[in-house]
Amino acid sequence: SDNYQAAGDFKVRTPTLWKTTAENHVAEREVGSSAYGGSRNTEFGLAFRFLHDHLIELKVGEQDLDYEGFPNQRMDMVWSVPDAANMYSLRMGQPSNMNESVNLRYNGQYEWGVLEATLFRQRLRHHMDMLRDRWIGMFMPMDAESATVGGLLKASADLTDTDLLRAGMDFQNYRYDDWWPPIGLSGAMCCDAFWNVRDGRRDRIGLFAEWEARWNPAWMTLLGIRGGTVASDAGPVQGYNVGMYGAEAADFNARDRYRKDNHLDWTALARYTPAATQTWEAGFARKSRSPNLLERYPWTYESMAMSMNNFVGDGNAYVGNMDLGPEIAHTFSASGDWHDASQRKWNLKLTGHLTHVRDFIDAERCAPGMSIRCPASNVTTTNRYVKLRYVNQAARLYGFDLSGKVELGRIESIGSFSLGGMTSFVRGENRTTGDNLYHMMPLNLKLALTHRLGGWTNTAEVQGVAAKTRISQVRNEVTTPG
Repeated sequence: SDNYQAAGDFKVRTPTLWKTTAENHVAEREVGSSAYGGSRNTEFGLAFRFLHDHLIELKVGEQDLDYEGFPNQRMDMVWSVPDAANMYSLRMGQPSNMNESVNLRYNGQYEWGVLEATLFRQRLRHHMDMLRDRWIGMFMPMDAESATVGGLLKASADLTDTDLLRAGMDFQNYRYDDWWPPIGLSGAMCCDAFWNVRDGRRDRIGLFAEWEARWNPAWMTLLGIRGGTVASDAGPVQGYNVGMYGAEAADFNARDRYRKDNHLDWTALARYTPAATQTWEAGFARKSRSPNLLERYPWTYESMAMSMNNFVGDGNAYVGNMDLGPEIAHTFSASGDWHDASQRKWNLKLTGHLTHVRDFIDAERCAPGMSIRCPASNVTTTNRYVKLRYVNQAARLYGFDLSGKVELGRIESIGSFSLGGMTSFVRGENRTTGDNLYHMMPLNLKLALTHRLGGWTNTAEVQGVAAKTRISQVRNEVTTPG
């Protein structure tokens, strides 16, 4: 697929880096470096059923992708190779992303209930550089490898005609390496491999139980609890050279990098159905999330390296924080669902939600006191990309979702018509700083007219979004007109 087009021209008229450093011309409304190509997907499946009630299923898959652009990042996914002088050039027809997966699943029906078991392994290797929409000069490779092994064992048992118990355990072991090969025979990116994350490890294990009770035709309750641990670690790192990165690498390597977080989560939900035309539901839940490896372990404040550590997609530069704790979110939600008795002709559903998050993982500006690489202007600037460090702060999110659908009718030989719609709003606040949370969707509305005739379905859809004026100031997020 080629680069996609925006609805209108959005680039500034004066010459910019996108116009002066790229090999390809990028039109005013064209989103540069958004193309992708060379996707190949292969999957093999084998299933065996025995004793009528037992099923074993094996799936083996592989996905290769030659290249994919990322317009909200500094790099693209594309293969590059070095020459005798250790300078790189692109190889567009060679896979830059290779994903292999094996999944083994068992499902068994017993007199007491159902037993499910899953075991999987995934291996990913990808190589990044810069497509020609972005850059025509020196290329800069980045490599990453990961391997994930996980599993699930879950049993569901009918305790009585109205009580169902689900219990089990799951685990996931994740390994990650992120390194950037040296470039050239001298200079700032010579002469060792830059290790951004080395021997990264993130292991999760949990036990859970859930009790579903149907007290009568009108009332249903659900109570669940989950306990577990998430342990992470990383090996020693190094930069391209000792002169630019030696001191920071030594500080990082001298620290104990092992972290272990204990999680205790739960959920409580009640559903009331007083009539065939309405349903009411309310729930309260606690959920924990430990930092990922790229939030904890990237270690240098050097500008180029920081700008590569961005999975947020906001253009800013990030450094990790080994002292991050897990997020703990408490959420209350309530909903009402109204519909015709058959639930086919019309329905209307409204859901409201409120979440308080302790130790929400947000970002703070890097100040001179953190590193000599952070100038004072980084703290105060409002119109350019900045250097950020992940930090735990308090947050609150609230909003609503409203959706509905109505059958308009049917015309013989033409088909049936229905109209559906959905509107939603969410607000996110950083309760520590008073800032707005990043990437919060403003009020939006989606309408869809659907036509069905036999096995044929057509949908015409329109979406409107309000102006975005509540932005994350710490990230210098931009407003949008709507």
